[in-house]
Amino acid sequence: MGEFTHDIESELIALVEERPCLWNSKDIHYHNRHVKEMAMREITERLGHGFTESIIKSKWANLRSQFQREVRKIKESAQGGHPLDRYMSKWAHYQQLQFLRQEDTPESLSGYSCPPEPQHDNSMVGAHFAEGLLKEKGHMRSCVCSGKDDGSTDL
Repeated sequence: MGEFTHDIESELIALVEERPCLWNSKDIHYHNRHVKEMAMREITERLGHGFTESIIKSKWANLRSQFQREVRKIKESAQGGHPLDRYMSKWAHYQQLQFLRQEDTPESLSGYSCPPEPQHDNSMVGAHFAEGLLKEKGHMRSCVCSGKDDGSTDL
C-alpha cells in the first residue's frame, strides 16, 4: 500500500471537489449514501496507489478536519488583539480547500452534481446513476461522479 504524499493529497482534494455530493450539504445528493459511496469508489479507483476506500475516506475526513481547525484559528485570532497578531494558516492544503468555505453560498448550488439513481430496479441501485448527463447553461457535461467530460462512463 502506498503512502500519502503532498501530491496525492492534492489529487484527492481535487477529486473530492469535483463531487459536491461528498462535501456540500446543500447538494441534492449529499444525503444519498449510494451516490456518495459510488463517488468515493470512483475516487479510490482514480487515485490508485493501493489505497482502500476506507483509507481514502479516513484521509479525506482528516484533511477536512484540519481545514476546519485552521479556519477556526483564523476566526478566533481575528476577534481580538492586534491585527499583526492574527493567525495566518501556513498549512499546505489550506488554499486548495477553500471550496469548503463556499458551501453556504448560492453559487455552490449551481454546480454540477450526480443525477438521481433509477427508481425501477433496486438490484442495480447506484449502478447506472453515472450514466446520466446534466445540461446546464447550454453545455452538456457528464456527471462529475463519473470523472468524465466526454459523456462516456466507466461502470
